[in-house]
Amino acid sequence: MKKIITSLVFITVICATITVSADTTKFSGGWYEQEGVTQNSGVNAYSTPYHYGSVQERNANPPSSVERRTLGTTQWPGVYHYTRARMENRFTGSVYTDSNRVYGTGTTNAISPWYKDSFEFKLSIGKTYYGN
Repeated sequence: MKKIITSLVFITVICATITVSADTTKFSGGWYEQEGVTQNSGVNAYSTPYHYGSVQERNANPPSSVERRTLGTTQWPGVYHYTRARMENRFTGSVYTDSNRVYGTGTTNAISPWYKDSFEFKLSIGKTYYGN
């Protein structure tokens, strides 16, 4: 009888461990200026993040240029995660400016440095990323 109880306890602990591992699936996504939408990958049944991105512009010198930066915010209650904001080349994906990953629990905000772009052609595009 003692052997059966010990076996049941062992099996219960293994099942609980497997369940915890399944609940901590990696989750990631991002916002893209062209599409204006957030894209997600991964599954997390207990908590779904809210992610928002935007681009700010200001006049630059010379007047034929503009400075742009990307802002990203992720609200993910109780989950340690990151938010990242970048200005990238809209054709090649090369990175112009990068906030790097900003880590935290709850709400994280990331702001890329300003990037000077052509006012007329705007080669840059704002993108944000998040994940856990």
